Amino acid sequence: MAAAGGGADEGFEWPWQYNFPPFFTLQPNAETRAKQVSAWSELICAYCAHRNTEVLVIAEAASTLPLFVNSKLNRSLSHADIVTIIDEMKDVKPNHCEWLDEGKERCLVMWKTAQQWASELTKWVSDTGQSGTVCTLYEIREGDAVGGAQFKGVGDNTLRKAIEVLEAQGRATLIRGDDVDSDGVKFL
Repeated sequence: MAAAGGGADEGFEWPWQYNFPPFFTLQPNAETRAKQVSAWSELICAYCAHRNTEVLVIAEAASTLPLFVNSKLNRSLSHADIVTIIDEMKDVKPNHCEWLDEGKERCLVMWKTAQQWASELTKWVSDTGQSGTVCTLYEIREGDAVGGAQFKGVGDNTLRKAIEVLEAQGRATLIRGDDVDSDGVKFL
């Protein structure tokens, strides 16, 4: 893996494919394309995890985000190719991405599935004695009680998806507040 440049990407380890010019052109051969989409899927999830980013705005990403723009190679993935990669990523890494709009301009990327995040929340509830309590989503994302939990700072969309999993399992109930940060969850 090659080290990245500075800024928000400092410390991110780019895979070798990122420095391979054909990586930025969709491959026509089915077998090669499958490997390419798999590599892009892993890279997208790893990059979003590194930056703690859950929503990709495709127009911005296609023109400025180092994830899709390798200025050293003077190569980038086109807007249309990013949409194609994300569409195919849904088959390669199920439950890790979904479109947030019909026009495919905004994509939710979860580097862990909602089920995995739900497991993290369940462990935290058990470890910290939160069963039977109500916490706001803000407290779960940013509160002192969260400590070093992996979900600290996770985006609202991802957190809600994890809570939906817990609701389906009968382990939590989402409580709507006046705004997003005052929404809460009761852990059962």
